[in-house]
This record gives sequence, C-alpha cells and structure tokens, in this order.
Amino acid sequence: MKSVIMPSKPRRPRLSLMMAGLVLAASWPVTAIADLGDCRAIADDTKRLACYDALADVAMQDKPAASAAPAKNATQRAQAPAAKPPAPVITDALREAAFGAEQLPKSQRPAVIPGNPLEQLDATLVKVRRNALDKATLWLSNGQVWRQTDSYYFPVEDGDNLEQPVTLKTKLLSGYKISPADSRRSISVKRIR
Repeated sequence: MKSVIMPSKPRRPRLSLMMAGLVLAASWPVTAIADLGDCRAIADDTKRLACYDALADVAMQDKPAASAAPAKNATQRAQAPAAKPPAPVITDALREAAFGAEQLPKSQRPAVIPGNPLEQLDATLVKVRRNALDKATLWLSNGQVWRQTDSYYFPVEDGDNLEQPVTLKTKLLSGYKISPADSRRSISVKRIR
C-alpha cells in the first residue's frame, strides 16, 4: 500500500501580522497628522491608537516650549506691582443664601458658596401651598423656596403671612429636612429657588 502524504493546512500568521501592524503603527509619520480629526478617520484600531499616541507625544514635546514663554513674562510681571482681587467676605447672610444651593440649577446658584456651610438654618415660614398630591411648597422670609419630597404630614396650614418659625437641617446622608419650631415632626424638602 502506498502512503499518501497530505499537505498540512497552512498556518495563519496572526501573531506576525499583529507584530507587523505594531511596527507599522510605531513608524507612522507624525508630520502627516494634522489634528485629532485625521486620527479619528483611521479605520484600523492599531493605527488609530498609534496616531493618537503620536499626537500626544508632539503635544508633550511642545509643552516645555510653551511653558518657557510665560517664564519670560513672569519677570516682567515681577517688576509691575500685582493687584490681587479682594477675597470675598463670607458673612452669615452668604452662608444662609448658600444653604441648600447645591440643589439649585447652576444658573440660580450664588456666585460664592462658602467652604464651611451651615448645618442648620433658622428661618420664618411666610407662605405654604399644597399641590394635588398634598405636597407642600414653602416660602421663607429670606426668599428661599423649598418643595416637599416625601409624603409625610407637615403640621402647618396653607396660607399667606404665616410668620411661623421653622428649622431647616441637613439630613444624615444627603438632602434637607424642615420642621416647625414647636414640633419634632419634620419633612424632607428640596430647594427650588
């Protein structure tokens, strides 16, 4: 019987192709790259990454040259007297205005929020309105407006010109709660104005 030698299946050179791709990517010309848009247009992942790396290298090489220019200006600035803007004075009124301000939209937040905010605010409730779900909206004498976020009963009747003293406190983890001065019952609230 005659033995037949079958040709073996050709190997696919996956590893060598990957290595060749890496070598090619490492030798990608930096001068041919104009901006990030060119890198983004490259379809091959390895070449695209090499393009981004090359841009980063160019940016890092340009960084020391850019930092040398301000050093020259720094000596010119040292000759002229530098006028610092005055630091904002943090008053109790500013701390009161900043109480709960992180819950407001950015456009309504105070310009300066103090580093050590109040943990409790004593205020006067001047107006209460309830919606169809019996959740209260509360107006304070300092101009702040708070809305109830939970479904608990709030022991203050609706109306205007209430002049009811209340206490706002920060809750343990996050959020705020409000309670009338003569009651231990409180509700969770969110500042809306």
